[in-house]
Amino acid sequence: MMQAAYDERQKSMDYIDYQRTNYVRGQSDWISTMEDGTVYQSDRTGTKNTATGDYYEGQPYNYFNFAGKNPKYSEQMQEINSRDLFERYKK
Repeated sequence: MMQAAYDERQKSMDYIDYQRTNYVRGQSDWISTMEDGTVYQSDRTGTKNTATGDYYEGQPYNYFNFAGKNPKYSEQMQEINSRDLFERYKK
């Protein structure tokens, strides 16, 4: 029981650290369902497909203006903003 509580606390800490780090760096991660769960990462200058390395620069793709519209397909991507999504796609 103590080990299970410790493991759960570590998972929570991992997610909190992920959120804090993304906020400090000015980054956000997005999930593309049309590309079987590919993660896109937006930062100050653009958005990067983490699977292929394709990078999309410019104002519509930077962290401040990016609204989750997939640059490759006509799709609204989902932001990784919950622990469940973090554990499913970022671990």
